[in-house]
Amino acid sequence: EHYIHVESIHNVSDDLFHAARRDRMPTGKLPLKEDTGFYCLSYECDGRCSNSVAPNHYRVPRKEPKPPPKEPKKATTVTKPAKRKHEETKPRSCYVWEPNITADCKPCNTHSPFTYIRSRVFSDYDGPGTYITEPRHVGECHCMFRVRKQLTKLIGPVIKRHSEKLCAYRSLQAGSVNYPLHIVADDGGKGNGIRSIGFIPKGQLVMEYVGEIITSDEAARRETAYADRGLFYLHDIHGKILKHTKEKFALDPTVFGNAARLFNHSCEPNVTTLEVHNERRENDAVTCHAGVKDGDPGDSGWDGSDKLSNLPRVPRIGLFTMRDVRAGEMLSIDYSPGRTGNKLQKVTPCLCGLPTCKKWLF
Repeated sequence: EHYIHVESIHNVSDDLFHAARRDRMPTGKLPLKEDTGFYCLSYECDGRCSNSVAPNHYRVPRKEPKPPPKEPKKATTVTKPAKRKHEETKPRSCYVWEPNITADCKPCNTHSPFTYIRSRVFSDYDGPGTYITEPRHVGECHCMFRVRKQLTKLIGPVIKRHSEKLCAYRSLQAGSVNYPLHIVADDGGKGNGIRSIGFIPKGQLVMEYVGEIITSDEAARRETAYADRGLFYLHDIHGKILKHTKEKFALDPTVFGNAARLFNHSCEPNVTTLEVHNERRENDAVTCHAGVKDGDPGDSGWDGSDKLSNLPRVPRIGLFTMRDVRAGEMLSIDYSPGRTGNKLQKVTPCLCGLPTCKKWLF
């Protein structure tokens, strides 16, 4: 079937335009000149054939004349006022983890994210995964017999700076942080670190090492998995354990812990650990979290009682300064105290950069 296109020039009103009458041709998409029956075949007429919307709602596009080129603006030099010192750098975010501890980031945004806790939890993975929070009790001061004597053997003579506020024994039992500290986001490629904001004298408590209390067998299982990921937070507890005396325990702050897990290693540390007797009231109630319903621990190793007396009495681990610490100085501990040379496993290189560097963390 063929269509015949007849193109001619017509004079309608005073306008000349190209149009064509198409017999038996669908006109739905063709521009229609009203009251003439002509359909435009060429856009060369510049839209003169139709200047309004036709019955089929199609408008012939009209070519708009190009605007004359704009003259380029002359470059003007504007002297900006000098920025003030507080405008040169954007303010950094600061987060408060607990009283006297601020940080550049949140615990969930550290090199190894973790859940921040301020009291130790006892964990049992042999059963349904029971977590029991250990309540704190702050009694009388026993610094002379339970702190000062052992600390002097460890770091040498310490000037007595005891007061009600700076009582190391009571602060450790309460979980207090007596000196302001700041968590830095990156410490020269070592991950996160802790910086002292002010001066800290020798022999003062920095904070308690808080985390999960687990058995040594469980710690050995976790250590293998942690080593592959470069996580070295486990700390063995060597002190005397009351209740469940046949078991040995370790502290694991990898998943649940406090800021103490962020102390970096140094071959010349300014902080050391000291195990201190844990004072508590045996009749205090404990809080069970997961795996215990209505006091029934299921297959867990705990007996389901809500008394603190049923938990092993594990010493607390305190972090004490070994020397005077200057304001702004990074706090560090020795990850492998007393081990050098062939006693080290030579697994992770040390980055402290000191002349006495042992070259390895463990």
